[in-house]
Amino acid sequence: MKSIKLLIFAAMAVMMAACNDDSADNPPFGPNEVYLYDNKSATMAVSKDVETTLEMIVSPADGSTDCRWLLDGVVIGTEKNLAYTFTVAGAFQLRFEATRGTRTIAKNFQLQVNN
Repeated sequence: MKSIKLLIFAAMAVMMAACNDDSADNPPFGPNEVYLYDNKSATMAVSKDVETTLEMIVSPADGSTDCRWLLDGVVIGTEKNLAYTFTVAGAFQLRFEATRGTRTIAKNFQLQVNN
């Protein structure tokens, strides 16, 4: 019984040693590195006069990335997440842009605003 307890203790010690902080091994982002993680459809429909919230995941998330939401080329938001009430029904081009340094990445959506 003592040998089983010793084996369990040894296994736990090995597992705990493997759970160290790996962040020291991760290199920092370069001055122009920016990444966008999104699984939204390129086509979306929302309701007119109802606040819509859209969330994007941008990395790095340390505040060094500038974000913009554009509706038919007009800026409607400057945060990574958009809370907006569309007041006109119709079809629109919605674009999200993330810029860090000299690099900009973007995602375009076809937006249908329904009555």
